[in-house]
Amino acid sequence: ELNTYAIEFTHDKETDAAVKLLFALGKVEGQEAIGAHTVTIDNIHLYEIPALPAEDPENPEEPSPEKEGYGVGTVKEKSVEFYVNDAPWAIIHYIKNGTTQQNIMMNKSGANYSVFTLNDVKQGDEIKYWFTYGLAEGGQAEYAQQTYVHQFKTSPAAPTANEVSDQSTAVTGKAEAGSTVTVSTGADTFTAKADADGAYAVEIPKQKAGTVLTITATNADGQVSEALSITVTDQTAPEAPTANEVTNQSTKVTGAAEAGSTVTVSTGTDTFTDTADADGVYAVAIPKQEAGTVLTITATDESGNVSEALKVTVTSVLKVDEVTTQSKALSGKTEAGATVTVNLNGKNNKRTVTADQDGAFTVKIPKQHAGTILTVTAQDAAGETIQTMKVTVKK
Repeated sequence: ELNTYAIEFTHDKETDAAVKLLFALGKVEGQEAIGAHTVTIDNIHLYEIPALPAEDPENPEEPSPEKEGYGVGTVKEKSVEFYVNDAPWAIIHYIKNGTTQQNIMMNKSGANYSVFTLNDVKQGDEIKYWFTYGLAEGGQAEYAQQTYVHQFKTSPAAPTANEVSDQSTAVTGKAEAGSTVTVSTGADTFTAKADADGAYAVEIPKQKAGTVLTITATNADGQVSEALSITVTDQTAPEAPTANEVTNQSTKVTGAAEAGSTVTVSTGTDTFTDTADADGVYAVAIPKQEAGTVLTITATDESGNVSEALKVTVTSVLKVDEVTTQSKALSGKTEAGATVTVNLNGKNNKRTVTADQDGAFTVKIPKQHAGTILTVTAQDAAGETIQTMKVTVKK
């Protein structure tokens, strides 16, 4: 049994009346040979196709209806894909920019789907193309010539953006020159046009730290870039912390600060820290400080923003009011319930009282001469000395 092969000849469709020649290696049933010819052909490529069906001269078959699904497929920047669907095989004929006609057997991609990708295509290239395709019942048919002009619209590159903080009122950066830059907060969108150098500035209301902004660029062809996502940073310093009284007997500095912030207490020579809890409460452990020492207290948030400093002066736990030559009592304040002893002029002449629930005390003393030094001592309930201080009698 002989196989039947077809050879496609290059010809000018506009002037050559012989639209197609079929060179058969073997007899094609139902077809009559035009005559005997001697043909010299080089660069031969053979493609097997089904045999043509026999026709009834009295009842010739109508041509097969035009197949659906052919033309231009995927278009890329430098290539274009052509396809023919629902045909066992297909040949593409094309003329690029008026050059020599090319005839290419298309690649099979499935039982009845053929594709051909034309590479090295430039913007504006004109490609005239048509197809010869196989019929399922045997034989072949042709799709009419079409014209394709290569137009590949590229999307702009994703824009860049500078840092946006919770203090920013504009998003700035670079995008394709002349493109429209859109900034979305998720709930609202804001736009501006990039200038000739690609610089843009999109005005926005201040955003909360942690807000994610989505930024895109749209060119004149309506092509949209990939999205750039940036997170609004925190550049707002915490409020200055508060602090409770710190005495020369305190071993902690306590108070309130921004929740989660790091509270730092500086004595001038040493620093001590603690993290404020979810309610903002902190307690920084410190060694006992001398009365009059100035402590500097700040709060630093997770973004490194530092609050204004709070200054706290260490107070004395034992406070004595001024004593003059006219005083008949020595008054002051200390820990509640403390025992306060006054030693008169260094002699073994003592006066003792107990501080009330507010720590207030008053010790009766005889009038003293100016310059007399009184020694005042406060002790807690366990007999431990809280503080001792000397008081000089004034005129």
